[in-house]
Amino acid sequence: MNKKLKAKIIEVSGSQFAFAQAVQCREAMVSGVIRNHRRLTADQASTWSAVLGCDVSTLVDTDIAA
Repeated sequence: MNKKLKAKIIEVSGSQFAFAQAVQCREAMVSGVIRNHRRLTADQASTWSAVLGCDVSTLVDTDIAA
């Protein structure tokens, strides 16, 4: 589980659900990334970075799927 990412999502959006709405994806996808079961595409990483206000590669595996 990626506790740094989870904490940043809660800090910025208040909940995984609210964050999922902000990045226009399903909450299950957010959960999958937090639990290291899913990877972000380059476009998703860019969107997540913008919403979180930081470089998402500092919070998730830097091997982002293309």
